[in-house]
Amino acid sequence: MFLTVPALLAACTTFAPTGGNNTPTDPNTLSIQGFAFLPNTVTILTGTTLTWENKDSANHTVTSTTAVQSFDSGALAQGAKFSFKFTAAGTNNYFCSFHPAMTGKVIVTN
Repeated sequence: MFLTVPALLAACTTFAPTGGNNTPTDPNTLSIQGFAFLPNTVTILTGTTLTWENKDSANHTVTSTTAVQSFDSGALAQGAKFSFKFTAAGTNNYFCSFHPAMTGKVIVTN
């Protein structure tokens, strides 16, 4: 019984799925990708720290608009991260100052 080289290689190789989904596995980490904040809206408890990671090649910001607390990441290059601790309950709307159509919302509950 002879196995061909491709069949032998296939039998000895483990294949892991490659995901096209770059959604963070940490629920307190949000992605900036495809000119969008992902997820767009999150609900968290008071005292939670969220981290945004820019996965786009373009610079972005995470800047509060109508918010219980003010925050502004400044320019985030690809791969850069910004973290903010939400200490007050309420709704925090934010956007990217470079791309104002990019918006998100953090709802903080007690």
